[in-house]
Amino acid sequence: MLCHSMGCLPALDALRPRSAKVRNVLLVAPDVDVDVFAATIRDMGKSKPRIAVFVSQDDQALKLSKSIWGGKARLGDANPDQEPYSGDFKRQGVLVFDLTNLQGDPHSRAFEDVTSVMGMIERRLAAGQELVDSSVTLGAAGQ
Repeated sequence: MLCHSMGCLPALDALRPRSAKVRNVLLVAPDVDVDVFAATIRDMGKSKPRIAVFVSQDDQALKLSKSIWGGKARLGDANPDQEPYSGDFKRQGVLVFDLTNLQGDPHSRAFEDVTSVMGMIERRLAAGQELVDSSVTLGAAGQ
């Protein structure tokens, strides 16, 4: 399953209850509240699909959305190198690809430079990143 921006919320809702047919989920610039994402992951339990999130800290559309939603952090602009996100993503087995330094429109650069994005995925998997299950949820620490 592939979704982008606000389309990620109905995509995540479709995964409740978990469909065995969906094995991989790619969330590109997800305009989803981090707490909603955490609840969805928690509800899926150990049978969740493999999830990859493509983030960018310079995405102005997500910054505007954050402002509209009263400052609630958006999953798509989370910094995967900072806590609580760093540890939570790792514990949840969520692959995170930071596209901040790629060229192009921050909100859609994953689609503009597919070769770079695919290269990032290939390098991450070749480096042996494991996909593990955990009951720790995104946003559980430091809230």
